[in-house]
Amino acid sequence: MGTERKGHRATSRLWLVTLVASLAAGWFLAGAGIQSAATAATTSDRTYKADLLGRLGYAPRLVFVGGSRALRFSPTYAYRRTGLRGFNAAVVECMNEDVWATMHLMVKRNPKVKRYVVWGIQPGTIFLTRQFDSALVRDQRLRCWFPLSLRQAQGSGLRHPLRSRRYARDGGLTRDRFAAEAAAGVTLDQNLQPFIERARRHPCTRDSISTKMTRGRRYFEDTVAYLNARDCEPLLILMPIHPKVLRVMRNDHWDSQHASLLAYFEELQTRFHFTVLDFTFIASFSGDPAAFYDAVHMKASNLRRMLDAAVRQAPWAFGTGVAPWDESTDPTPSPTPSPQAAGSTSPLAGGE
Repeated sequence: MGTERKGHRATSRLWLVTLVASLAAGWFLAGAGIQSAATAATTSDRTYKADLLGRLGYAPRLVFVGGSRALRFSPTYAYRRTGLRGFNAAVVECMNEDVWATMHLMVKRNPKVKRYVVWGIQPGTIFLTRQFDSALVRDQRLRCWFPLSLRQAQGSGLRHPLRSRRYARDGGLTRDRFAAEAAAGVTLDQNLQPFIERARRHPCTRDSISTKMTRGRRYFEDTVAYLNARDCEPLLILMPIHPKVLRVMRNDHWDSQHASLLAYFEELQTRFHFTVLDFTFIASFSGDPAAFYDAVHMKASNLRRMLDAAVRQAPWAFGTGVAPWDESTDPTPSPTPSPQAAGSTSPLAGGE
């Protein structure tokens, strides 16, 4: 009888260990971005990133924000380079309002954490005023940072579901349609051709950025001010464009528009602390022209090169070295250098 009870207890313990291991494995897979087809087709990527953040288990100090071009910033690789544990909060078709809500959510969760923010800027869309994503209308964690009247004006919001995208637990992208297409044999040249044709059909005809204070522009400036007020001096990276497309896109209007954007940032730096790195041209970070999926979406290897260059050129943005504004005793913020490829200017390309 005693032997039977011992055997029963051993079996029970084995069953319990197996159950716990199964639950832990299930939690890990969920955190690693495994979704059902129904979930992937309906869940906003904003809501999913907020879910990941809630399950993260640590307070991220390095945060990546921006649109689809910033999805492949790897917090794991960044940790090896900087020692900062991070989270990738980038979302498809990101608006400045998305960044505003995300940073408020992070500060609410961990108000005393010193943060470093890398913001992937897509110049052609930086000041656009678009309809909110559905999560900014419905998800209580995100919608609470906007006035009710503004949310009501958005209707049900746009839908940016996960679809084929898969994320690691730290928010870094692990797979999407670009990777699937490449695995299926779709070439870079095939993906570049539509961008080249569109650039030929619709050349830029504007000389400078608009000075109008749009809602998108207001949220951009308010977000920078909010970060500064919480001891965060963000790094803004102008995201790259493939050189084959740039050769077709560039004209005097593009160059003037690009110069106007840099001038706007320089003026803003008289009021706020942030750094700008212009990586529009891949030569500015020793990028590989073959490591693109299309004109604006890069492979992980190029994102790593770009992050390496950012750490070298603006170490203060990652907690190392002295920031330019700290070198002076003048209480007025001084413009931050904007390293870029020698003699280069770049057009502003829109789109995700």
